[in-house]
Amino acid sequence: SYSNNWVGRYHALDSEVTVIDVNPSIAYRVNDNLSLGFGVSAQYADAKLTQALFNPFTPFTKDGYAEVKGNDWSFGFNLGATYEFDPDTRVGLSYRSQVKHTLEGDRSISNYIPGRNGTVSAEVDWTAPDWAALAAYKRLNPQWAVMASVRWTNWSTFQNLDLKYADGSSTLIEENWEDSWSFNIGVSYDYTSDWTFRAGYVYDQTPISSAEFTTPRIPDANRNAFGLGFSYHPDKQLSVDFGYMYIDFEDASSDNTINLIPSPAGLITDTLRVDYSGSGNLVGLQASYRF
Repeated sequence: SYSNNWVGRYHALDSEVTVIDVNPSIAYRVNDNLSLGFGVSAQYADAKLTQALFNPFTPFTKDGYAEVKGNDWSFGFNLGATYEFDPDTRVGLSYRSQVKHTLEGDRSISNYIPGRNGTVSAEVDWTAPDWAALAAYKRLNPQWAVMASVRWTNWSTFQNLDLKYADGSSTLIEENWEDSWSFNIGVSYDYTSDWTFRAGYVYDQTPISSAEFTTPRIPDANRNAFGLGFSYHPDKQLSVDFGYMYIDFEDASSDNTINLIPSPAGLITDTLRVDYSGSGNLVGLQASYRF
């Protein structure tokens, strides 16, 4: 979210996306070594995008305002397999399918050029990408264990957003994302039968292909993450888990150009050149009780 008068307001103000995935799953143990899993996803997606509009009748003094919002339910599936070589060694393979959404809602415009103000219905196609992951676990001794995983995400499905409106107009936003990879490694230490401590590292690759397609809506970059955590089991029923992760984003730059008026394209444009840097902290606490 950005202030209404920031320099890139014609590119973005608010960007909100919520995805809720309901994923019942079943697993079947084929034999002592192999287990298979299958699940169905019912996925809800809700999005809202807002921005200022350049008004040629009151340039840079009184902006128009646009808001587009929509939501959708759609479905997908997931598959998994785990192979246990021995009680201390196992590998797992998992896959989650694409979920193709058509978000339907409306577009509202105010304080803009005559004939463009008001509310009309809107829709846009968006696909949650499929991904595949390979994970391995090895217990080295009664106290120490190591684990690692690699994940590929098919972000190249996200080439553009083509928003279509009931008045016959449309907005095409080029994205040109690329497939990305994520690499994880971690260790765990069983201090006692009650306490387990963990540490890990993640390298997560951005799918954004270049500064041309880095926008203030998603100013993403490659990132490194470092995590610590513990589990506490005071008895067989109660378990308490705590985790902390620090995320450090690499520096990124935007060199993104948009049209400020609907037509003709290229007559009045705005190029946003911004350098981004950032970091984040994630904290999680979970308690579970087994009856």
